[in-house]
Formats: sequence, C-alpha cells, structure tokens
Amino acid sequence: MTAFSRSGKFNLQQIRQELLSPSQEIRGGAMQSLLNEARKDSAIHAEALEIFEASLQTEQDPWTAMSAAWGVEHIAGPEEGRRVWLALLGHPRMAMAERVALSIDDPFYVPALLDVLQRRPELRVRIAAIRSLGRLRDVRAFAKIVECLAVPEFRSDAIQALGDLGDPHAIGHLEMLRGDDTQLCQQDERGATLRVGDLAAVAIRQLCPLVELNSAAGIGPTPPEIPAGMPPVPRSFNPVTIVPLVAAVFELPWILAIAIAQHSANPNSTPSQTHRLDLIGMIPACIGLYIGVMVCVRRRPSRWVERIFLLVGCLACAFFIAILGHEMLN
Repeated sequence: MTAFSRSGKFNLQQIRQELLSPSQEIRGGAMQSLLNEARKDSAIHAEALEIFEASLQTEQDPWTAMSAAWGVEHIAGPEEGRRVWLALLGHPRMAMAERVALSIDDPFYVPALLDVLQRRPELRVRIAAIRSLGRLRDVRAFAKIVECLAVPEFRSDAIQALGDLGDPHAIGHLEMLRGDDTQLCQQDERGATLRVGDLAAVAIRQLCPLVELNSAAGIGPTPPEIPAGMPPVPRSFNPVTIVPLVAAVFELPWILAIAIAQHSANPNSTPSQTHRLDLIGMIPACIGLYIGVMVCVRRRPSRWVERIFLLVGCLACAFFIAILGHEMLN
C-alpha cells in the first residue's frame, strides 16, 4: 500500500493505521516508509517523532523497532537516539536484543555490549555482542573477547571477532588454537567442514599476513607475546593422537584371538596359513601407524602430551609390524 494520498501528500494517518496491523510485514513497510519520508521532509518531523516514539513502546518486531529508533535518532538527535538504542539493546525479548546488538556500528556502545556479554543469559544475544565488539575495533573489548575463547560455545565467534578487532596481541592466543580439530557447523568455499583451528589460522592471517611464513622460516618479526596478566586459552586435547597407542594395545589380544581361532579350526597349520595369520595380525598396527604418520604430516601436534602418545603409539605399532613381518619372511 502507498502512504501518499491522491494529491501527492504523504498520508500520516494511513501510516498510523498500518502500524496497528497484526502483520509484521505491513508494520515494517509502513515504518520504513515513514523513516524515508522523515529523512526527506522536515515538515513531518513533529508527527513522525510522535509515531516513532509510540511504536517503540509496543513494537516487538526487531526490524520495525529499529526503523523507529533510526527515526528518533534522525529527528531528535544522537543523544536521544542513543537512549533509544540502549533501551532496545536491553529489551527482554531475545530476538530484539540479538538483532540490535548485531546492527550496532558506533563505538559509544562498547560498554553496553560488554555489559550485555556479561549479564544476558541468552547464548545468541551474547554471540551477537561478541561479533559486534570485534567489528567496532575498540581496544576496550580485547580482554573480554579473549576470555570468550575459553568457552566452547563462544570460541569460533570470539576467534572471528579477534580477527575483525585488528589487535596483533591476539595472535599469541590464536596460535594456541591452531591445532584444535573441533569441527564446526560451517563449511568453506569447497564444501569442507571447518575446524576451530581453521578459523584461528584465518584470523592470524588477518592480523599478520606473514606470520605463518615467518614462523616456518624462523625469520622476520615474531608474533606478539601474550600480554602479561592474560590467562592462556585452554586447548582441546586431540583424541586422534592416541589412536596409534590404542591400536598397539589392541594388537596383542587381536593376535591371540586369531591364533586361537586358527588353531581351533586347524591344529596343523601350513606355512601359507601361518603367513596369512601374521598378515591379518598386522592390521591394527598398520592402521595405527598410518594414522600416526598422517597426524604428524598434516597436523603436527603442539602439546607435549599429544606428542608422547603419538610417538609411543607409532613405535609400538612399528615394533609389532616388524615382528610379524619377520615371521612372515621366515
């Protein structure tokens, strides 16, 4: 519906009627029309401001309420606009607070967003605050975003927020997460499932494009150290690193079970049957060693506990393979 009368004059009465509609689409369209006209025609400011303020008292749709807030800010000025935006940010309805938090682009609201992150219980609202704090690029948000790295539900968004924030001091924290293989409900441009470590690597490249090259070559500037007083971010243990050790432990009962089964079926085994038994017996050790080598080649573990598990497991698997291979050759 058009808000203009036949004479071409903007019809405020029709806007008022449409804002009473149960349809969110109609109310949102009416509010957007009023906002656009208020930006062009100062003659309607008095009545438009009254409509904007009245709508903010009852409106539950985020987009309609935000259009009204923009209208108040345009007509009444930045100070009154900030009062309205702060009220919407503290709105009890989750969808409203989340949408408002995501739309904020003024560093003035950094303290309010930090308060939302600390006070609001809703996960989606707090995540929206984290992402906006990163986009606002205000150093006051750095410490709080770093704290969010320790919370699994916030970790992926906190990593991206640190990349947006642009503070090189975040590199030390992000480096500690590069080995995190926790999978996310996100995919890259090739359709592959992203990991926490992938996001950390992208954020590091945002902060320092040459950090990976310099670290690998041992030249150039080193990544900034973790600031004093900042707690280290706990990293998830990579369970894949214990697979070789588990395979080696499983090797003995596996060989024993196969030998018993073979002996029960045919006590007088021929050499070819014995060789086949040795070959089957090597399966767990071969799988464990293969996984261990792939982990070392593709994603070298950075934690010393993971390295010990991986080294011991690979050596044990290699030992069993050598023993059984020797038996097959004799």
